[in-house]
Amino acid sequence: MSFNLSLLSKLCATIIFLSCISFSATSQASLVIIVHPDNPVTSLNHASLRKIFLRKIKSFPNGTLAKPAELNSGDLRNEFLKNVLKKSESSLSSYWARMLFSGKAKPPAQFKVQAGMKNYVATNIEAIGYIESDLVDNSVKVLTIY
Repeated sequence: MSFNLSLLSKLCATIIFLSCISFSATSQASLVIIVHPDNPVTSLNHASLRKIFLRKIKSFPNGTLAKPAELNSGDLRNEFLKNVLKKSESSLSSYWARMLFSGKAKPPAQFKVQAGMKNYVATNIEAIGYIESDLVDNSVKVLTIY
């Protein structure tokens, strides 16, 4: 009986260990801001980033036109809204309704999946978007946000 308990406890410990490894591997991906690799911008402050995505400013600090893109739903969008734009989905919808009605600005291009946004940024030197860090490759450049 003690052999079976020992085997069972080792099995449980192994399952817990593998679960922790799996959890840490999936939780390491984080939101990163991306631009085209040839875009001269390498960093942005939080305020400028927010203003670009809210279309309060139309250019990067160096004067290059900025064309923001965002996901239209999902956990990454929610993280972006909370941590970058500091808005809820409903407050952002209200904001864009006011901006459209007043003729001041149109919302950023929207994509259903990160691959679509990444492709948009990779093929448009003026584009700026966000993806999970584990999707980054040499087709896009990650900005330093300070």
